[in-house]
Amino acid sequence: MVRIRDRQDRHFIGEQGRMFWMNGLETFCYLSAKRQLRSGLSVADVLEEWKQCAPSGLVSQRIGSIVEACEAFDHSPVVWAQDLYLRGMGEQMASIVL
Repeated sequence: MVRIRDRQDRHFIGEQGRMFWMNGLETFCYLSAKRQLRSGLSVADVLEEWKQCAPSGLVSQRIGSIVEACEAFDHSPVVWAQDLYLRGMGEQMASIVL
């Protein structure tokens, strides 16, 4: 089980230091993993300089609300899948920033 370590609105960092984003509407959202281009950043650091993060392509199943998304991440397994379009976008962003 992984827990949210630091959260600001829809962005949060898990205990292992990975960044996630709750994407979509209040009643129709999913979790999306982000790859930090520089390690050790806080949520505030990433939001201040958004280019330091890129989509990894890892997305969750549809979740009913932002509160449920936090609870699913904190307490039960989330079903992850790869979105190849998002993954390609993240790789392209990483190559530009680095």
